[in-house]
Amino acid sequence: MSLYYNVKTNAGDAAIATALANNTKLNITHVVFGDGGGSVPNPSKNRTSLINEVHRQAVSKYTQHPTVSKWLTIETIIPSNTGGFWIREIGVIADNVLIS
Repeated sequence: MSLYYNVKTNAGDAAIATALANNTKLNITHVVFGDGGGSVPNPSKNRTSLINEVHRQAVSKYTQHPTVSKWLTIETIIPSNTGGFWIREIGVIADNVLIS
């Protein structure tokens, strides 16, 4: 398996299914960053939060990937005065729910 990879959560699967069924967009609002409590955690579909969230940043924009139609590109900018932690986990928030 790749060193870095993404897992949709069970809540994310449900949110995506609802958006597809209703022909609506997901309300993706934030990217969350965590330090994993000092170690790299294994992603899990059952996760409802990061192991240890250390920063939450609003999404700048998200778009469909230009060449892979099933992928989203999500962008955010961490301010330069934010830091002091290792990023070992990242999550995507939609409607206050960890979806990925």
